[in-house]
Amino acid sequence: MLRDEIYNPDYVVVLDPTVIGPVNVLSGIKENGMLIANYPKSKEDLIKELKANEFKIKVLTINATKLAMEILGRAITNTAMVGAFAGATKIVSLNSLLDTINEWFKGELAEKNAKLVEKAYKFMEGLV
Repeated sequence: MLRDEIYNPDYVVVLDPTVIGPVNVLSGIKENGMLIANYPKSKEDLIKELKANEFKIKVLTINATKLAMEILGRAITNTAMVGAFAGATKIVSLNSLLDTINEWFKGELAEKNAKLVEKAYKFMEGLV
C-alpha cells in the first residue's frame, strides 16, 4: 500500500526495509532519480530484489537501523535517513541539520541525534 501522493519523484527514501517487498517503491521514479534505502544487505542485493537495473536511477543503501541501534539504542531511523538523504543529495547541508537538531533536542538526546545524522551524512557522502 502506497502512503503518499507523489507520483513521479526525483528521490525515493525508504526508512523501513519491510515495505520494499510488498510495494514497488520505484513506481514512477524519474529517470536519473535516486533511491536511498535503509537496507541491511548490499546495494547489489537491493538492485536485484527490485529489478532496479531496469530503471535509469542511482541506488544507495545504508543500514540505518543498525546505526540507530548503535547510537540511540533504539531502532528509530528518521534521523539517520535525513542525514543519509542530505549526504547523498547535498540539498541540505550538514550544518543546517546539526543546527536544527540542536533547536529541537537538548542534552544527551541532541548529542546522540547529531552523532547519528553526521555519521549517516558522511557515509552517504562517501558513496556519491
